[in-house]
Amino acid sequence: MDIIIGICGHIDHGKTTLIKNLNGFVGDSTKEEQRRGITIDVSYSSLDENGKNISFIDVPGHESLVKNMISASFSFSYVLFVVDINEGMMPQSFEHLLVLKILGIKNVILVLTKCDKNVADKSQEIIKSINDFGIQAKKIFKTTLDDTGGLKEYLLSLEPKKSDDEILKLYVDRSFNKKGEGSIIAGTLLGGEISVDDKLYSSESKDILRVKTLQNHGKDVLKIKAPARVAMLISSKKDIKKGDFICKKGEFKEFDSFDCILQGDINHNQNYIIAIGSKLLNAKVSILGDNYASIKLEKKIVSFYNQKFILLSSGRVKGGGSVLNPVVEPMKKELKIELLKSLEKNDYKQAFLKLSSFHRHGFGLLCAMQRFGIDRQKALDYAKELDVIVDEKNYNIYQKSVLNDIKQAILKTLSKNKKALFSASSISYRLPWASEFLCQIVLDDMQTNEILECKNGCYFDKNYDYESLESDIKDTIYQIILGSNITPPAPYNIYDELDIDRKTGDNALKTLCKQNKVLRLEHNLFVESKNLSNFIDELKPLLKDGVDVGVLKDRFNLSRKYAIAYLEYLDKQKGVFRVDNKRFLK
Repeated sequence: MDIIIGICGHIDHGKTTLIKNLNGFVGDSTKEEQRRGITIDVSYSSLDENGKNISFIDVPGHESLVKNMISASFSFSYVLFVVDINEGMMPQSFEHLLVLKILGIKNVILVLTKCDKNVADKSQEIIKSINDFGIQAKKIFKTTLDDTGGLKEYLLSLEPKKSDDEILKLYVDRSFNKKGEGSIIAGTLLGGEISVDDKLYSSESKDILRVKTLQNHGKDVLKIKAPARVAMLISSKKDIKKGDFICKKGEFKEFDSFDCILQGDINHNQNYIIAIGSKLLNAKVSILGDNYASIKLEKKIVSFYNQKFILLSSGRVKGGGSVLNPVVEPMKKELKIELLKSLEKNDYKQAFLKLSSFHRHGFGLLCAMQRFGIDRQKALDYAKELDVIVDEKNYNIYQKSVLNDIKQAILKTLSKNKKALFSASSISYRLPWASEFLCQIVLDDMQTNEILECKNGCYFDKNYDYESLESDIKDTIYQIILGSNITPPAPYNIYDELDIDRKTGDNALKTLCKQNKVLRLEHNLFVESKNLSNFIDELKPLLKDGVDVGVLKDRFNLSRKYAIAYLEYLDKQKGVFRVDNKRFLK
């Protein structure tokens, strides 16, 4: 784990010199930076002493480079807010302070630089300006050109704060290819842990990444926990770029909008540049009311509950906010505002009730960490305190009224087909929104109330005898296959037509195969035996000149699927041989 410390402040207030005094790192290394005498790129360095790992992220202070500053700020645990004691607060001092306030960074350490110059001391004005922003400096240090005034010792006394987030999250802030070996990517690990040989997922490139080597502060490690600066050599099929979000596959989903709470001077229906994670993209804000808003993005990204973001216009910070609902539903505005109020207060139970009332057929908790900032089990615990149905196995929440919807679907089927057979899986297959867990509750209840009976795992109308139903089903399936000649429907289509569950249908087909009434050509192709025999007899004269897919399609109007199945059946027959793709009779 690292202590992640950002270094912010106005241009030429001494940030680069401060870093050099703390750890010997010389920034402004590019030719352009040296030519202009300013920091352009974000620089990363470290201080490793007394068993402490401190990562410094030095951001540029020029007004035209505020985007670079913002993209690096989301990972700060502490901030050294640097101000020239002689010059005092300047435009970028205020803008950087605004960014820190929007991002909710409270661990601010005020560093007053150039205290050895014989100019008026503006420290009290500086402190007042910071306080007016609602930020209280944890400590204040006065430094000179070659003395950090005890700052280094203080930083080494800080203890790293273990991340409460066990879900892996990392935004890429640097990336380049290493010829013949793979790609090197770097970023701040915000949650979870990474180990060598782990398989990670890039939400941007939709690619699986394998971690070949892992480094922290230039040292090889086998495993590292958040928060920490990491660099990885990865193998991937696609290029990984700055701004890509790295996670474990299946933990997060992408959307092109989210609901949030705003702060700052933000206008309705206006376009902005949004900075979120290490990504910058176009966005449009729709104000809902009470400081709540929906933000539409130019493309899908991963966002998560309580994630901070900054909004810019014409290159200047206008405001920002926190994501409250990263999974946007087409709710009416009044209901959405009520949901957002619950989410803002971390009132998960009220949020669950509102979501379950909107999603008549249930909503999921698999992405609870992304959506609510809590793990799945915690989400289930909250849900179980409510008057709802909780499917713990599939992490779903349902209103109780959903049981009646399933019951009515069963009764509707019985009204059309008194011989219908049901199982939890067959109902769930027909009603994709209904889990087997829910369907089983309804079936058991209908059995208890003597609407249905159950035998061998199948439920049926209590007025019918199960044995006669089984016999009727077997005979009906046989007649359907017989009447379809050489192009019988797939079993699951037959089951749907007869309103029977798969288990019963499969058992009937097995019996027919044992009785040699039907023959299985492939997984989903069962042909009546006499129909097959007659078809082979028709093929024999054609086999003298050779039969292939084209012949079967033209002569018998078969689809490619059926044609291939029959050719493969011929391959198993005595007296038939194959030359290229044609079959011949010896």
